[in-house]
Amino acid sequence: ATLETGTSPPCHTSDLPIFGSQHRRRADSLRAGSMSGAARKEVISLYRELLRHSNRFSNYNFKEYALRRTREDFRANRNVTDGARVAELLAKGKGDLEVVRRQAALSSMFKPDMEYVINVHKSRM
Repeated sequence: ATLETGTSPPCHTSDLPIFGSQHRRRADSLRAGSMSGAARKEVISLYRELLRHSNRFSNYNFKEYALRRTREDFRANRNVTDGARVAELLAKGKGDLEVVRRQAALSSMFKPDMEYVINVHKSRM
């Protein structure tokens, strides 16, 4: 998505191309038409908590899976505006957060004895 001369800029920041990890947390992707401000803040808070706890897995595959599922699920439901459905999804998300917290804690207690290839390459760079 490049801008040509004489064209107007995108109307919303979510229309801009995403570069780097700092933009992955953009709240614009969580916008909802008629969602109340309090519900919106709760959704964004839940999203950030899920990402934060997903990053605590010691196993690379578990970590990437949890991060990918969190992003995919929130993107799939980004346009939900029905209050009852939002509440239902929040309840499910809070349950998922508890599972991720518990599993990440267990993951940190039982770290593998071997080092993963991806970690070896990062440490040598």
